[in-house]
Amino acid sequence: MSQLATNRLPGEVDSLLLRVRRGIRTYVWVEGLAKLAVLFALLFWLGLLVDWLFEPVREIRIALLVVAIVAFVWLAFHSILARAFVQLENRNLAVLIERRFRQFSDSLVTSVELGERPAEQHGYSVAMLDDTRRLAAAEALRVPPIEVFRRGPLLRLVAIAGLLLASVVLFGLLAHDAFGFYLERIQLSEELWPRKTRLTVVGFEADAAGVRVAKVAEGRSLEVVVRADNTLVDPPPDRVELRYFQDNGQRGRAEMKRIGEAVPGRDDDQEFRYVFKDVYQPFVFDVVGGDARVRDLRVEVVKNPEILQMTLHCRYPDYMARSSRDLAVSGAMQIPLGATLRLSAESNKPLLQVKMLDPESSEPTVLDFATGKDGATGPTKFEFDLGQVERDRLLLFALRDADGIETLEPYRLALTSLADEPPTVELSLLGIGTSITPQANIPMRGKVTDDYGVDRLWFAHRSSEVDNPIETPFEPAPQGEVELAVQQSLDIEPMGLKPGEKLVLYVAAADRCDLGQGPNIGVGRRFLLDVVTPAELRASLERRELLLRRRFETIYNEMLQTRELLAQVKLNDEADPAAVEQLQLRIGRVQQNVQRGGHETLAVAESFDEIRAEMVNNRMDTPELNTRLKDGIADPLREIGGPQMNRLDTEMGALLEAVTAATEGDEALQQASATCDATLVAMKDVLDRMLELESFNEVLELLRGIIDDQQELIDRTKEERKRSLRGLLED
Repeated sequence: MSQLATNRLPGEVDSLLLRVRRGIRTYVWVEGLAKLAVLFALLFWLGLLVDWLFEPVREIRIALLVVAIVAFVWLAFHSILARAFVQLENRNLAVLIERRFRQFSDSLVTSVELGERPAEQHGYSVAMLDDTRRLAAAEALRVPPIEVFRRGPLLRLVAIAGLLLASVVLFGLLAHDAFGFYLERIQLSEELWPRKTRLTVVGFEADAAGVRVAKVAEGRSLEVVVRADNTLVDPPPDRVELRYFQDNGQRGRAEMKRIGEAVPGRDDDQEFRYVFKDVYQPFVFDVVGGDARVRDLRVEVVKNPEILQMTLHCRYPDYMARSSRDLAVSGAMQIPLGATLRLSAESNKPLLQVKMLDPESSEPTVLDFATGKDGATGPTKFEFDLGQVERDRLLLFALRDADGIETLEPYRLALTSLADEPPTVELSLLGIGTSITPQANIPMRGKVTDDYGVDRLWFAHRSSEVDNPIETPFEPAPQGEVELAVQQSLDIEPMGLKPGEKLVLYVAAADRCDLGQGPNIGVGRRFLLDVVTPAELRASLERRELLLRRRFETIYNEMLQTRELLAQVKLNDEADPAAVEQLQLRIGRVQQNVQRGGHETLAVAESFDEIRAEMVNNRMDTPELNTRLKDGIADPLREIGGPQMNRLDTEMGALLEAVTAATEGDEALQQASATCDATLVAMKDVLDRMLELESFNEVLELLRGIIDDQQELIDRTKEERKRSLRGLLED
């Protein structure tokens, strides 16, 4: 028992150690709480500043709250929990006190260290230990425990914490609304801070994720319109700025243009505008003005709405007898008048609306496509009934797609109405000249065409004594042919025309068109024919025969000269090149003359055929005259100008080749000379027949003269008798 009592610390020392231990724990708690208070206040003000300046989105605010809580817990653990509950040994406390109060002279540390162990273990004197304890106990009564601690840093920390907490309290008292609003923001409210300036960006709608987006067509300009509220206490800002951030990392700023000057009480908003030109890449931008800031406005680039193809379903008028067709639109479309059209088109994007504008109409035709319940966008195909084509039309089509983008320029569809053309009548007189006899039969030959078929065809004729033409239908009547070969004759004998009158004659055709004024009528060439007596027409034809005979005489004489030129062709194998060239030129001239003579002879033959045809069509022909003109003149001339001249031309070509190739050409020369002689004989024979015909015509002319003289004598005799009778009556 005495040993245990001896090792016990004096009460004064034990009390001192206990008070120091409590003081340390109190110091740790006060210091830790002060630090937590400082951190809380700093986090409060820093969070308030960040939230007011940047108004971060909900996700960022959650992240900031998590960071603040982690920092607060970390500081609480390291400043309080990790220090306040640490076991404090007496020896450590004694060392702490000895360092602060040097008057203990190590008595306190010695008392604590030796008093905890039996004296026998360390070999010290108990009496000496008791003296040391008495010394330590005496000094412990004179030492204030509070002096162990450095109160200055703690007081400063507590003062700072108090001031910061006081600032928070004062803010809550003096700015109760702002304090409460900030607490709501801490509770993740989506409402933004009230500002002195209120900015509204026009046209940016929030999507399903809450992101405000505007869409612009690729390559177009985007005009941003910002309205600053002019009804608040503070006036709108003088300048508003755009801060944009492109997806490729590029950043930039631009000042918006102030539009006009808003007047308080009159204008609700002050407008600012800025144009992003030629947008090809998406970007995000903020609008900053005054104390307001509108963030994260996104611009998305989409394709322009385009019409990929347009098709016209065309139903033709019934009279055309054509099946309906689908016509791909390419440029101006030519559509028959009266056709009915329906337009089908396809776009590259889903559509919300299509407008069809007709400049001649006051109101556009609008097709609206509503968005489906499941969010599906509109169709990519649309149709318009364009009705019946009655005139030229220019139609404009404006598209608005599911992104709200409208076509920059409307698409144009030009419709040109094609009126049904009248039938084309291409007819000519066959075997009729400019003069006819009253009993003539007028043949016409040619073709009549129409795009959709000929329905009616007739002769139209009138004399100079009649105003309205008479119609004589063709027989058989047309059956709707698109192209009709015509060979018809008109007998004018029933008309009772008199010599001296004139006959106007043409052919008209009507198509099957049943639109508007009815069928279209096409008129062929108009012929003006003189009605003459058979004698007058015969005399005219005889004059033509005389001219033809003289013309053929010229051809014959030229052929004689050609024969003489051929006779000058002398073949010589040893001739020099110059002589050969001269020979080739002479043979070439002969060949040219032969070709020209053949063509001209055929032309004379055709002219005699025309004379004969006129005589036949005017019903003036006789078997003798017909045989003489055809068998005696026209057919032989056709034989001469055709086969004979062609054979001679071929032989001259063979002769020229022989001379050119320097081969034997005597046989070719002899053959050509013989053929030329035979041709001349045939031509002379025909010329003699022409002279016989001319003599025959002269006899006929003489007979006509005798008949005319006899008729004149009869007329004079009758006139003389009338005068004699008149004289007798007067006497």
